[in-house]
Amino acid sequence: MDDYMLEPMPDNDPPAPGDDTALIESLNRTEAKRCFSRLGMGAFVILGVATLLQAAMSIAFMYSEPAWLSEPWSIWILSFVPLYLVAIPLGLLVMRSVPRFPAESRPFGVGNYLTLLPVCIFLMYAGNFIGTAFTTLLGNLKGGEVTNPLEEFAMGDSSLVWKLLFLVVLAPLIEEFVFRRVLIDRMRVYGEKTAVIVSALIFGLFHGNLSQFFYAFALGIVFGYVYVKTGALRYSASLHMLINFIGSILGPALLERGDIDLDRLSSLDASTLTSNPELLGEIITPGFLLFLLYALILFVLSILGLVLLCVNAGRVSFSPAERELPQDRRPGVIWGNAGMILFLVLSLAMIVLSVLM
Repeated sequence: MDDYMLEPMPDNDPPAPGDDTALIESLNRTEAKRCFSRLGMGAFVILGVATLLQAAMSIAFMYSEPAWLSEPWSIWILSFVPLYLVAIPLGLLVMRSVPRFPAESRPFGVGNYLTLLPVCIFLMYAGNFIGTAFTTLLGNLKGGEVTNPLEEFAMGDSSLVWKLLFLVVLAPLIEEFVFRRVLIDRMRVYGEKTAVIVSALIFGLFHGNLSQFFYAFALGIVFGYVYVKTGALRYSASLHMLINFIGSILGPALLERGDIDLDRLSSLDASTLTSNPELLGEIITPGFLLFLLYALILFVLSILGLVLLCVNAGRVSFSPAERELPQDRRPGVIWGNAGMILFLVLSLAMIVLSVLM
């Protein structure tokens, strides 16, 4: 930490001569802006390098072994190898010069964990509903469908082992390390609330599409809050793993193994079923009943999560930070710098492309 020295830079509002308090605040904002710029640049490097390498590898496959592109394993390789093995290490190198201020490690408690699990389930499905509504609206406006990349992964032909490895194990562990430990530890000194919200917003934008942005942002706030209160990554990571398993593995598996034709089911009405009762036997299979039970349990847990969220909202609190940023200066310090601007432009451009493609 000692080698992270900053030279004084002029601020937008120079302090009055002899005003030591104003001078300290000015230097604090200058240092904070540099920190946020470096973190934004690291996020920009991760997103940009991963996107370029994924595109380059896809083109290479197309010209050398085009048959590979039709293999389920190639989607996972193209999506995650450039990100995990190249882009993230490079981005972390950019961020490492920013000093860390980790929170003190504290126990979480089983009761808190069990309370937050239904809250996370509610936020996952509420956010997914909002994302689906937006993508459906945009799809109607452009005259085509806006796809959900995660849905393609979850409902694809890949083996369960690949899905468990990437969606339930690697993705939560790596994402929690990057977006919670790396980012929050380096932003917390400027305000715990600031660190949680900014890291969650970066996490949501990092997904690069509207389908996942809303629930990723909401869950990122919960995961970030858990992290700043416990100082331990295992709690947020395990919650992340459970949510990914429920939403990306268990649900699609029950839907697929139940052999449920949702388009056909939605096209049936009461009169059709009354005149053709044999259709009920074709629709109401054991797999269908199991999926209904799963949907009912998640519905109940979501309602419980909404109630718990409302009841406990008043208990949410953040400890004062050593260099808390003034509220009126906060947006300019956080987002008014080269690194964050580059990240915002790239991530928003990817969201627009995901809608147009």
